[in-house]
Amino acid sequence: MTAVFGSIVRTAGYLAVLLFASIYLAAQPDRYLQGLLRLAPQKRRQRIAEIFGLTGRTLQRWLVGQSITMAIVGTLTGLGLWGLGVPAPLALGLLAGLFAFIPYVGPILSSVPGILMAATHGPLPAFYAALLYAGVHFVEGNLITPIIQAEVVELPPILTLFATLVFGLLLGPIGVLLAAPLTVVILVIVNTFYLEDSLGEKRSWPATRD
Repeated sequence: MTAVFGSIVRTAGYLAVLLFASIYLAAQPDRYLQGLLRLAPQKRRQRIAEIFGLTGRTLQRWLVGQSITMAIVGTLTGLGLWGLGVPAPLALGLLAGLFAFIPYVGPILSSVPGILMAATHGPLPAFYAALLYAGVHFVEGNLITPIIQAEVVELPPILTLFATLVFGLLLGPIGVLLAAPLTVVILVIVNTFYLEDSLGEKRSWPATRD
């Protein structure tokens, strides 16, 4: 119990630091951008500034797409649980939508409270609730997310899976939470610095399309 409580406290502390850091960055982004650019050689600063801008636009589009996915997952889950007669379907649907932000791990975590709540009415409702969660996230993983993210950023699902494992091992729960956006940032950097600048390939990024 002590180990579990300590892990929860550490995770909450990391989230609090991350939240305040995000607020500071959002309040004065140019200040921090100019500070980073001063560390680069002058002849490369313009290109690096362009890549920072592209990264920001790509992350913004990814976040919009992810928000749409979360809303769909939450709505489908809430309606499904309401149809099954599970208590608190609105809260459980909201929880499922929020946890959909975390790839692969989030759907598993969000299904536990709903299945346990359905189990209070017997094993059969719990089984139906488990089927509902599995069906919603099957549709989300194989239909909704690929269609939405294809218009936002070219992020292969297998890359997201491995990134979740790697960042989870390196950074713990925070790494799992931030695996997808960090992968988007790395993907932009690899495609710009390596594919475009080093190999000379030109490509159209979703963040630059009208």
